[in-house]
Amino acid sequence: MKFKVLLIMVSGGAVLLSSFTRGDQQETDYREKVYLDKRCNCFVKETYWNGIKSTYEQVKDTFDFVPLGKYISFYANGDTAAVTIYNDYQKDGIYYNLYEGGQLWEKGRYLADKKEGLWFYLQQSGDTVYKQTFVNDKEHGDGFLTFERGGQTFREYRSYTNGHNSGTWKTYVNDILSEQTVYDRSIPGKYTVQYYDTISGGLIYTTVHAKGKKAIQTINSPDLYKQMQWRAANMTGEQIFIVNCASCHHPFKDATGPAMKGVLTRHSEAWVRKWIKNPAAMIAAGDPEAVATFNQWNKTAMTAFPYMPPKEVDKLIAYLNSL
Repeated sequence: MKFKVLLIMVSGGAVLLSSFTRGDQQETDYREKVYLDKRCNCFVKETYWNGIKSTYEQVKDTFDFVPLGKYISFYANGDTAAVTIYNDYQKDGIYYNLYEGGQLWEKGRYLADKKEGLWFYLQQSGDTVYKQTFVNDKEHGDGFLTFERGGQTFREYRSYTNGHNSGTWKTYVNDILSEQTVYDRSIPGKYTVQYYDTISGGLIYTTVHAKGKKAIQTINSPDLYKQMQWRAANMTGEQIFIVNCASCHHPFKDATGPAMKGVLTRHSEAWVRKWIKNPAAMIAAGDPEAVATFNQWNKTAMTAFPYMPPKEVDKLIAYLNSL
């Protein structure tokens, strides 16, 4: 590895250019530029990879580079990727993320490093796909999620109280009610789920959950229940992914959660199977990979699928392996 530092005096302050070249698969050139920007009366640190600007960061000083002000990351073509406001290491102010090309992808606000107020995510078309209000980094109030997969439109209306699921949640497939969940205010952890046929709209069956277990199941329509079982048995791995995972995950790019391509190289298959079943339990148990994943993705809780049949899990794993 070669490393060099060059200090140049210019009007307005000193510019520090440091660079190194690394010979692994190909030579990489990394440079830092630090200068006093009179426009903001602040120090700025810029980083470059192979001559392409990667980040722009307003900092408190040129010693510890404490973030103070704007932090901007860039795509390789020069487009802005994300803008974050910092105050002494903490995110504090408007945050937004952009698609390559400039369209808004995600927007929200941090207060003392915690999400606060309305956050929303948009498709490149500009349509809002996710909206939720946060109070002290916890989801609170009503929100909604919408996405399209496999020619179908999914919409989910949610409600939270201080980070906990509450009220009535409804999921629609092509504007037909698919699932309705009612959370019991008087008994924490107790909720009732009604499942509907997305073709006829009829109620198929009802389950009551308490203390993490499915306590009661009532089949409301035996005929529709048999049809549902047949469709589930014949679903492909991709269809299982679309129904259960695509609201937060994209096959090939990061979304609310990480991209699924390569997940079985980042984690073992056994770990992924346990994660699908009960991620919260793995985090609570201190599993290092689970805790790291939880923290990396803004401590966003992943939905657990404790009752997903083993055959469906097998098909889902096979689909993930195919990406």
